[in-house]
Amino acid sequence: MLFKETALLMVVPLLFWNKVPIRKRLVLMGIILLVSISLRTAVDLLTANPSVLLTMTVRHGTSPARYIENIRQLLDVKANPVIFIDSGLLAALLLLPVSDRRVLMLKAIGVLLVLGNLLFGTIIEYRIWFEAIPLALYAIELYFFTPSAQTVRAERTANS
Repeated sequence: MLFKETALLMVVPLLFWNKVPIRKRLVLMGIILLVSISLRTAVDLLTANPSVLLTMTVRHGTSPARYIENIRQLLDVKANPVIFIDSGLLAALLLLPVSDRRVLMLKAIGVLLVLGNLLFGTIIEYRIWFEAIPLALYAIELYFFTPSAQTVRAERTANS
């Protein structure tokens, strides 16, 4: 969290930790979020950062909010389609069926990453999407190459 705000998304797996009661998971998430934000704020204050806690920008000067520019980019048919960034891995992650809790967890992190990039990033800057690569590859591996996922897919096919 001190160097990369998207590291805060790593609290999401706590929601999928089914061996621990939900109340305890939520308390742990709250503690981690509080400690992370406190440390980030302390560093920002110590370094005299003019934008304490929120080092990401939501607009450049008087231009429209970043998410408005990003939506324009998404709707521009002439632009490179952002959804196929990272060789389509982001699209694969978002479209992959849920075969188990781990795939659902990776998709949830992916959706939060996309929302964060839409709000704070310039979506045509390909480097901001690199964090989706390991999420997508792991979800694909879980879906196609784990025995439990193959069993779920076989059951769905049999029931169809």
